[in-house]
Amino acid sequence: MSPEDRVCITIRTIFEGDNRHWRTILARALIRPLELFITEPIVQLFGVYMAFVYDLLSLPPRPLPRFLTVPELVFITTLPSIFQKTYHESLGISGLHYIALGGELFAATQVGARMMDRLYAKLSAKNGGIGKPEFRAADDVPWDSAAPGRPAHHGLERAEPCGIALVGAGVTFNVPSMQTYIIDAFSLYAASGAYILALL
Repeated sequence: MSPEDRVCITIRTIFEGDNRHWRTILARALIRPLELFITEPIVQLFGVYMAFVYDLLSLPPRPLPRFLTVPELVFITTLPSIFQKTYHESLGISGLHYIALGGELFAATQVGARMMDRLYAKLSAKNGGIGKPEFRAADDVPWDSAAPGRPAHHGLERAEPCGIALVGAGVTFNVPSMQTYIIDAFSLYAASGAYILALL
């Protein structure tokens, strides 16, 4: 067959349309995370919860509603003030308590990932070898952002690092399981789901 007689065939996947202009692709990619957030209640729930958790952990103190007036709610920025005002430690010594948070974040990341994988495999085996996104969220553990503040109110200085470590472990166990749930549930749009969770 001569080159002139050959028919030019364009091969596309089912996800590719006729309009492959870069502006169309970019507009669709930028709108998709917001569309996913608006139309999927589980993405809304996880997104708002993760925003709340990160807000409590890292934003500076500001006026809160009356029912949230516990001074320990904003976690990271209040650690030095707890140790300086309650236990009369210097700024340098009070900063050492971040080691408990960092160490627990690292340890919980290692333990949590392995625990989540084992639990997912176990639940998938019970389900006939078929995994479901819900199996990823099975290792969510409740955590308490005011855990370090309770010993401070009772003058238990040595219990503070344990409370700090509990908060770090709770966040580290919950956030990755929510992210992997969204990735498994919306596998075709996993990047959009992960983006909107991180954006909030």
